Amino acid sequence: MNPLTHTNKYLIYTLFLIIIAYPLFGVLDQMPVRLWDESRLAMNAYEMSRSGNWLVTTFEGAPDMWNTKPPLLIWIQALFIKIFGFGPLALRIPVALACALTVYYLFRFLSKGVQNYMLGFIATIVLVSSAGYVCEHVARTGDFDGLLILFTTLSCLSFFNFIEKDSYRYLYYFFIFLTLAVLAKSIAGLLFLPAIFIYIICRKKLVSVLKSKHFYLGLLLFITPVILYYVLREHYNPGYFKTVMENEFGGRYFKTLENHNNPFDFYYVLIYEQHFRYWLPITLIGIPIALFHKQIFIRRLGSFSLLCIICFSLVISYSKTKLLWYDAPIYPFLAIITAIPIYTLYAFIAKPFSDADKWKRLLPVLGIIIVFIIPYFSTTKRITELQELPEKERVFAISRYIIKGIKGEVPVNGYKVVAEGYVPHIMAYIYMANEKGINLARIPREELQPGDKLIVEEDPIKELIKQKFDYQLLHN
Repeated sequence: MNPLTHTNKYLIYTLFLIIIAYPLFGVLDQMPVRLWDESRLAMNAYEMSRSGNWLVTTFEGAPDMWNTKPPLLIWIQALFIKIFGFGPLALRIPVALACALTVYYLFRFLSKGVQNYMLGFIATIVLVSSAGYVCEHVARTGDFDGLLILFTTLSCLSFFNFIEKDSYRYLYYFFIFLTLAVLAKSIAGLLFLPAIFIYIICRKKLVSVLKSKHFYLGLLLFITPVILYYVLREHYNPGYFKTVMENEFGGRYFKTLENHNNPFDFYYVLIYEQHFRYWLPITLIGIPIALFHKQIFIRRLGSFSLLCIICFSLVISYSKTKLLWYDAPIYPFLAIITAIPIYTLYAFIAKPFSDADKWKRLLPVLGIIIVFIIPYFSTTKRITELQELPEKERVFAISRYIIKGIKGEVPVNGYKVVAEGYVPHIMAYIYMANEKGINLARIPREELQPGDKLIVEEDPIKELIKQKFDYQLLHN
């Protein structure tokens, strides 16, 4: 018997919050807003919060035809900007909350499934100590993927509940969360559908589902808001749908975009070497244990999770465009598979203590905790240290300087930033400074004038200043 089943629920959920708090919310505002793609979304959300145009996302005042994904996350970020002001926390807290909800649902789902909180706790710790989940572009920055993972996880597990409990309520949940997944990140929200289709065939439920009116009502529930958004966006932003088709529904998958060309095994190597390195051996042990487990819930959930992992990873591996974070939606399912052998070992160790005193029943729990010390604290260490890659130090140099200026540590009021090319990560901080009443602007090199106080990082611009002007170095 699990001692946690007899423990006060407030204590259980307090422990859960303690486990997830630092990995998901700790020092969220210390890392500068990232160049790809967080700063682009930051500009979208900031401009939306100021313009009141909640349908067409804009970048520097023009309709954004580079980021063509639906704006569910941008809507939420714009609301947070209106409430809390423009800053990294307004961009990142919505994603951190989405990740917290993902972990919470996983915890509740597993705990209820086996009537034991320990399986939920184990999966929680595995997920929040996974380098492929608690990282830049997923749980730690204001990007699409954290919100996407919430809805893909909810939709898949809702479908699993529908099949297992034979309740059409869960089928409607599936379609609702599928809709939100598409509104969160377009076609990426649909990439688990092959796994779901195969599972429904394996469970011999395809014919009965296709005969049900609830399936078609749910399908209508999914199609209507998605089509409505794209139709309205095309109406107010002509050419949008054509760009979406080129970028989201074909171009990204069938040809390499922005030089992100990697081999077929790219994601499998990432999982092995970086994203799930510590847990992978336990995951591999967990596959046969899950598939042949004596508990039918674990056996079926293990099969479903493995199917989701295989199908999703194959779909993204065949894509011509591969990016580091595209594998992120599989980590909740990897956490499930990984938790099963640890939970099974725990149940075996705890059995002799089932009739022991309350505190003695906690001994197996303490023993299992040892497994999590290294990955959990390595995750917190990685978050705390916030080490920037050497090649990115100069990329974020101006951002870091403006951050100091906003805090009043260095002078920036009345200065002008000279930064050329694509620099939304710098523009975001210029707008943040402006929101604080600081007079700071960006100008091109052609507009340099005697008397200007400049913030410059690029060597060619520094050389131009040396050649054309007498200058004084105010700060370095």
